[in-house]
Amino acid sequence: MKHHQYAITPPMGWNSWDCYGATRREEEVKGNADYMAEHLKQFGWEYIVVDIQWSKPGAVSSAYRPFVPLEMDEYSRLNKGTRLNL
Repeated sequence: MKHHQYAITPPMGWNSWDCYGATRREEEVKGNADYMAEHLKQFGWEYIVVDIQWSKPGAVSSAYRPFVPLEMDEYSRLNKGTRLNL
C-alpha cells in the first residue's frame, strides 16, 4: 500500500470565518477566491469555505448566535436566511 502518496499536503484553502467572522460579503469572498486562484493555486490551495452564519440576515462580526433555528431543504442544504425569520 502506497499510503504516503494519498495526501502529500493537508487540504489547503481559505475560510471566511477566520478573516471576517459572520460579516463577510460576496465581493470579499470573490476577491479572496480570485487572489487564491491567481497566486496560490499553483501551490495546492484549492478550497474556499464560506463558513457559519452565511444564511443569517444581519450577521454581525464574530457574535455567533447558538441554537438559531435552521431550515433545510430535502437535500439537507440550508435555506437562505430570509426564510429563517430571525
